[in-house]
Amino acid sequence: MSEAVQESRVRTLVLIDPGLSEPLEPILREVGAPMLPLGSKPMIQHWLERAADMGVTRVRILLSHFPEKTRQFVGDGSRWGLSVDYAAYRLGQDGEGLWALLADIDPTAVLVASLVGWPSTDLLPHILERASAADSTPMSLHAEAFMGQLCATSSCPWHKGWQGLDDTLCRDFSSLKGYWELNMQLISGEIWDPLPFGFELMPGLRAASNCRIDKGATVLGANILGESCIVRDRAVLGPNAIVGAHSVIEEAASVTNSVVFPRSYVGSHIQIRDAIVAGDVIYNADSDVLLYINDPEIVARREHTWHRVALRQRLLALLLIAVLSPVVVARALFLRLSGKRAFVREQWFAEEGVGLDGQRLFGEVSLLSLDVPSPLWRRVTWLGAVVSGELPLVGTSLRASTPVPYPDWVNEAEVFKPGIISLALVEDVSQDDIEAVIIADAYQLAREQLGLNFTLVRRWIQRLFVLA
Repeated sequence: MSEAVQESRVRTLVLIDPGLSEPLEPILREVGAPMLPLGSKPMIQHWLERAADMGVTRVRILLSHFPEKTRQFVGDGSRWGLSVDYAAYRLGQDGEGLWALLADIDPTAVLVASLVGWPSTDLLPHILERASAADSTPMSLHAEAFMGQLCATSSCPWHKGWQGLDDTLCRDFSSLKGYWELNMQLISGEIWDPLPFGFELMPGLRAASNCRIDKGATVLGANILGESCIVRDRAVLGPNAIVGAHSVIEEAASVTNSVVFPRSYVGSHIQIRDAIVAGDVIYNADSDVLLYINDPEIVARREHTWHRVALRQRLLALLLIAVLSPVVVARALFLRLSGKRAFVREQWFAEEGVGLDGQRLFGEVSLLSLDVPSPLWRRVTWLGAVVSGELPLVGTSLRASTPVPYPDWVNEAEVFKPGIISLALVEDVSQDDIEAVIIADAYQLAREQLGLNFTLVRRWIQRLFVLA
């Protein structure tokens, strides 16, 4: 340990989780502030690395929002050479309650800091400057409100005085724009991280393990990729793109001057610029506007897209194909012998979400149909799309065209997840009566009859053979 570190006198660091602060609330729906990514490293990791450099031996983290996620990541702190423990607290807790969390800490060797600030410089020289034998009071950095509340109680000996370090030593990111600017300055090199993330995959690109960048992708300037990211062909990454772990940048998409949270999906040909992307939330830093995007083709959690078809649905579809294929083959042969077409390829439209204007968005689906009048038998061949994972077995009705005259109440409903077998089809609702189809589908949603609903499948099979 260097002489400067020995003289710093700070041996304990108290880090305060700001909780679900209103300005940052849109990006704190799945993680707390300690785990917010800064240059693809959680904020808490930056602080622990600095703490080790300052000669701190003990860290206490006061947690409020999603505490277990921070505990799981930090552990006991041994990988940083620290001893880390935790305490849970509530925002607005009185001074007596706060002091009970810190009463065992030596006040002559402690720095209290808020996790809405990032140490933008080497703190050690400044701590040395303030430290003296005559003044051994606790030190605070971006934690004035907390210290004031804590010291308001007479049982806390810290009420005799505490030092507030210069706030310019710590970059505030208590707003979405401040958080975005901090990330951009870090990746561009305007501010310094002594232990940069990952390894240098190519000049300017730092990445974790298991990343894949297709040959046709373009990487410009400085960028950071988290673990197991995929950048598809013709995608453009950068400059100044920070992409969290397990994310996908699809074909011909681009991410520039932006922060993409872990496990996000940026759809094909989508351009993300000057933004924070967190699940279905996009914050545009240029216009300081927050958007909530429900269209999975723009930005979506991969595990929530309707294209994922459960294995049990695929297996049931495969079983139905085995049972129904003799009838389909017999009908197809009869049509061919009669000089008619057996099959026809049809274009349908599946609902995929809601646009920024509140209107339904559709994706085109091409399906091979049996060329017969019965809508049920016509769609038996669609079971192949279930086996291949293109569409769920049970869902709501596909649309024959996109300009559908939806009633106003539909725009307030949940996304109508499409499927091969729908309640409207089973109840023989006329496909020409669009509103009746929508009402039947809405009833199916309300009764939670999506997914693998055996009652609906059984009724569908019964009606098939009644019409056979």
